[in-house]
Amino acid sequence: MKRRISIILIAMISLIISSNLSVMAYELPHAFWGLDAGYSNATSSKNYDETINYGVQIINLISSEPKNEQTINILGSRTYDVAFAYFMNGDYTNAAKYFEMYIPYGKQLGWTDGVIIAENCVKQFTNTFDVYQATEQSQKMYGAKNEPNGVLYGQVADKAKSNESMTLLYLEYGDESTFGWTRAMLDKAETQNKAVEIALNFPQEGTTVRNINSSDSFLSNLRSMLSSYKNVPIYLRIGAEFNVWGDKCTPDEFISAFKAVANSVSGLSNVATVWSMAHTSSWKTNDWPYTADDFYPGDEYVDWVGVNCYASKYFQGRVWQGESRYNEVCFKTGYSSDPVVMIKDAVEKYGGRKPIMISECGSAYRTNGDINETDSEWAAKYLKQIYTFIPMVYPQVKLIAYFNAKMNYEVNYYNLDGDSELQNAYNDVTESPWFIQNNNTNSAGQFFKKAGSTITMNGDTTLYAYPHIYGSDWVNVEYYLDGELVKSTNEIAYAVQLSDIKGTHDLRVVANGNNGVSMTREYQLVSYAPAEKAEDFSDTSYLNNGQKNAVNYTISNDIMTGYENNTFRPDATITRTEFAAVICRMMGYNVGENSTFADTKYHWSSKYVNACVKADIIHGIGDNKFAPDNHITVEQAVKILTSAYGYANSKTQYPNGFMSAAQKYNLFDNVTSSRLGTDVKRIDVAVMLYNAAKN
Repeated sequence: MKRRISIILIAMISLIISSNLSVMAYELPHAFWGLDAGYSNATSSKNYDETINYGVQIINLISSEPKNEQTINILGSRTYDVAFAYFMNGDYTNAAKYFEMYIPYGKQLGWTDGVIIAENCVKQFTNTFDVYQATEQSQKMYGAKNEPNGVLYGQVADKAKSNESMTLLYLEYGDESTFGWTRAMLDKAETQNKAVEIALNFPQEGTTVRNINSSDSFLSNLRSMLSSYKNVPIYLRIGAEFNVWGDKCTPDEFISAFKAVANSVSGLSNVATVWSMAHTSSWKTNDWPYTADDFYPGDEYVDWVGVNCYASKYFQGRVWQGESRYNEVCFKTGYSSDPVVMIKDAVEKYGGRKPIMISECGSAYRTNGDINETDSEWAAKYLKQIYTFIPMVYPQVKLIAYFNAKMNYEVNYYNLDGDSELQNAYNDVTESPWFIQNNNTNSAGQFFKKAGSTITMNGDTTLYAYPHIYGSDWVNVEYYLDGELVKSTNEIAYAVQLSDIKGTHDLRVVANGNNGVSMTREYQLVSYAPAEKAEDFSDTSYLNNGQKNAVNYTISNDIMTGYENNTFRPDATITRTEFAAVICRMMGYNVGENSTFADTKYHWSSKYVNACVKADIIHGIGDNKFAPDNHITVEQAVKILTSAYGYANSKTQYPNGFMSAAQKYNLFDNVTSSRLGTDVKRIDVAVMLYNAAKN
């Protein structure tokens, strides 16, 4: 009820201002009064076309006047009313324009509810369209606890499938009666190599929060249970969705409880703490003037940040008429269910420093109550968006968990097993290569990178599109190469496979919504033939003959590769894990199991590192760590290479003994630097490998 009253008050602001203009000191332009009379008649009769007509004229007129209390009031009320009139007419582009114009006035005038509505409308109504390219490399790694190389996916534990890489189970704080079942699910996850998200709910919400303290026996018993599953990556989600609780608490109360739980599992190498919010908070009021961010406990207590993502066709199971439709926008239902926009604030706020998980998600196929509607097609479409667009746009997201359960008391049903079309959509989309399949330590087969103005490729590539066109029921995407249509599709993820492309071409990508809105992106597509020798690269002409021979050797034997822009990057450095992968390819090591190093277990290179460990040529840096993304130095690379070829052994003194062995076997011939502590360049790696192979 408070939300509805807020919008009624905001809508009446223009009328209140109009009635008091005569007592204000500033003399308004004479033309204002005639326009204002027409404007008042239009707003009172809800004639949106005339509201726009008179409102825009007033805005243009008053915008050139000096800014004072009177003119700011007029501009604030008129921009808001014009924006809403465009909203009601379905012109979302102009609605976004005038809502954005309103926001600074609304803030200055203290019209908080109006600002919240306007900010949400701008986010939703602003159309966006981007193209993404398939890549084999992850675009975002944090080095966080239990961080996978790709996106883990799964569902509630009692319905988990064997091919899924994680599972979701629930505990109620203070209730140990389900510990037996929890152990059974953890045992199963351990056997099947699944990661586990444990949702530790606070059953009485704020009341539970206020009764939690570090001495609770529940916490010590929980720690004891979780510590016995060292091989199971566990994500402990603590008191989730606090920002929509009915029994509310203050930020200080929640943070104190969160810290108590986090401290209780501190030191457990397999347990990552998760702070998780609902995608939209309860409306701010005088009694509860908080945002979700106010409840953040601090980076030292949080390993992952979670957010839920539920797509529903109707807000609160009803059709909102007229200006009350702002509820659908603010609470992200109907056309406002785009998952990318839904979680945008959370990712932008925390994704720069913490991996993100979609801790729960669902797409509603059934709405009960007065609606009494089943819409399988709608639900399947938005489920595909969740599982396609989120990994595409946000490389920060590393886990997506589906809430496959039917809650009879709720307005919406999200359970997969309640609708065959929804279930089929889930089965199909989770087979996509950006998801980690089966074992949680596996890597995804594909990642996405956002296309810049120039897209480079080596003959073949796959492109995808993310179109956000508000108010459109479906979108068709067309790809034109040098003006010729090569693909037209309305299937998410709007993919096109480009093959056998040579040279430079113009690429135009067009997204057409069924609401008449069209968006176009243009790119230069540059395709390089895969390099077969040093001369094929654009940046190797300055190398001497010995260095070029080394490049030829590593390329022809698939030990090293170039880059999509036809470069070898001879002077670029190389990481410790990249060097491990190169050594594995050169030596023909069997690459199977993942590494047990704490910081490499889920890294893309984990299997390469483990193969080198088994060959007894890599031993880490101590404390069960390998420092996978550190640049490798000359002496570190020489130690590994000379050990691999038997030029040195475990008794060889580090670093001088290994450096002497490299000198003895001429590994430094044609290298640019062999100085201790120097980061190794790619050309020097190629040269040392070539020199070793010649011996």
